[in-house]
Amino acid sequence: MLTVFTSAVYPDLARLWYECVTRSFPAATTSFEIFDDSEDTLDAAWFPRATVLRQNPARRDFQESYNDAVQRARTPYLAFIDTDIFWISPGLWARIAPQLSRPGLAAISCISRRNRASHGTFALVCNVAVYRRIMERVPGGFFPLNTRFGPDVPITEWTGYDTGDVITRAVKESGYQVELQHLDDEGAFVCFDSVTMYRRTAERLGCQSLPMRAMVNNSNWLWRGCIGSMALERIHNRLFPGTPIHAHTPWSALNVIRAMGSEWPHGLRFVAACMGSAWRMNRFLKSAPAANTFS
Repeated sequence: MLTVFTSAVYPDLARLWYECVTRSFPAATTSFEIFDDSEDTLDAAWFPRATVLRQNPARRDFQESYNDAVQRARTPYLAFIDTDIFWISPGLWARIAPQLSRPGLAAISCISRRNRASHGTFALVCNVAVYRRIMERVPGGFFPLNTRFGPDVPITEWTGYDTGDVITRAVKESGYQVELQHLDDEGAFVCFDSVTMYRRTAERLGCQSLPMRAMVNNSNWLWRGCIGSMALERIHNRLFPGTPIHAHTPWSALNVIRAMGSEWPHGLRFVAACMGSAWRMNRFLKSAPAANTFS
């Protein structure tokens, strides 16, 4: 009935994501796919119930992998769930599945953009047949689209559409319904913002370099990604001791406090919320049964 798809760069995020989704969706009616958007760092043996897809001319990166997944799907429904969003509610799919056959409904977005009427690719379940029809006239599909952008345009005036925005609009303009929900507010998901963006930046600059420290101190997104990455590495290391991971967050508690700067009251609340999310995720992974065991 359903294919659950993600695009992954880092093994630790992919393994934690996999352990969550295989506990949250019924094995008999769900298949899982993981696109390896890295240098072949994902070991297929870690994901015995999933198909690990490598880069090829049809899916050169994560943006193309979404369109490719729609074209390849052999199930009537397809779910995109980002690797920094962890589904920790086994009962949620039972609530969503009966709604999908409602006439005129093309998709249910469990986590939606806050600043635009778009489903993105955070936690989206879509009707494959509908999205294929829309992509016949919107060949860019899930691609983002820059409408005003470039070195000659002040950054404050950059405009465009993010991943999934264009196709959301096209689906709705074709007369279909797209439910834009915010079930992360209900605790059905644990979300760690900007983890991949932080790590990608740290890979290029070095996580302990002065430029990286300055960027983290001055960027709310990078700082959040740093804190979330630290929390996820701790969970991964407890569940999978001795296995290789991408470690880009050797920050001490003192550095974390310093990075809060003048925003320390808000930053302290975020750290506390992040720790709470990590605790909920760890509790779910320890309590919910899985078809495969940790190794």
